[in-house]
Amino acid sequence: MGLYSEYLERRFSFEQLAAERKAQLTRISALRGRAILVYAANLQKSQQPVGINFTDLLPIQDQLANCDGEAIDLLIETGGGSGETVEDIVKLGHPNRERSADRSARITAHDEAV
Repeated sequence: MGLYSEYLERRFSFEQLAAERKAQLTRISALRGRAILVYAANLQKSQQPVGINFTDLLPIQDQLANCDGEAIDLLIETGGGSGETVEDIVKLGHPNRERSADRSARITAHDEAV
């Protein structure tokens, strides 16, 4: 049985799920040896726009500036939006490192925001 099935069987409360998510992100960061930043929309607010757009660039840039280290993983989870914005986020890179051939930033976009 997979991890996702195990999570479903546990029937976490919101607080327990948030704590588990943070623990797993910390674990991933330690395993990969790089900071991880998650930028996620609240998909439960169906009346609000949840797609990524150009207004998201500044908050993401601010958060990237606060990440330690020379490498970063960025996980974007939205209800769709502008692929061009995601490209611009990739171009922002990590302000604490020089651009290099190994492209030490990894961006994962979930849903249609690619």
